[in-house]
Formats: sequence, structure tokens, C-alpha cells
Amino acid sequence: MAQLWLILTNPYAYEKAVERAVTVAQKNNLQILVVFLITQEWLEKTVCELSEMGWLGSASLRSLEISMQEGYRALAADVLKEVERQANQVDVIVKGVVEAPSLDRYLDWAIAQGAERLIIGSPQQTTKLNRLPDSLEWVD
Repeated sequence: MAQLWLILTNPYAYEKAVERAVTVAQKNNLQILVVFLITQEWLEKTVCELSEMGWLGSASLRSLEISMQEGYRALAADVLKEVERQANQVDVIVKGVVEAPSLDRYLDWAIAQGAERLIIGSPQQTTKLNRLPDSLEWVD
């Protein structure tokens, strides 16, 4: 069965992307492969901003980053369970939480794996949009 890849990056705003993926999967008889992507860039940027604002000293930076990773992984796991519950009317495979250096690199990898239909639920944009397949949809 052909697959539609649903790539999520935000544990607080994913509903529209899930709804769109379920609709497309039902219409085209596709299986949904769901991935929650945690990018190292985002965590580093957040910790750096907190440090620059004076909220953190250098000793606590690494500790906070590790705690944020753990918390984000737990949120992502909850999101994947909810997606699985919502999409029970279509065939869903939850690939799980994936940590990657960037959304761009993960998209390159997914396309190299043969991903033909992709729906990305993310506020992050990528500079590679013009080089990605026409079957990619960005849902913010």
C-alpha cells in the first residue's frame, strides 16, 4: 500500500495537518506514516535565547537542554498517540519520535527513501521548498 508521510514538529499545533492527512489518505487509499521530528536546531536556539536574555548561566545551559529534550520527547509521544487515535479510520503506522539535525536534512532523507506524498505540520519553513516534490503540502 502506498504511503503518505505526515511529519509533525510542534506538539501544540498539529491538528490541521492530521485532519488533512486523514482526508488525503482516505481519498487516495493511502497508509499514513507518522513521524514527530525534533530538531536539534530548535532546542539550541531556544536555550541560546534564554541565555542571551540573562535567564540562564553557562552552568545550567546543558542541563536545561537535556531536560527540554526529555520533555519534548514525552510531548511528542503523546501527540503520536493522539494522532493514532484520531486516524483510526485509516491505516496508520506511527514511526515514532525522530531526532534530526534539521527539517531540511530529514526531508532529504525521506525523499531518498521514496516518500512521494508528504504533509508537514510545522511552523518552520524550509529554503528547499522549490526543490521538493509537488506532492508536498505544508500545513501551518
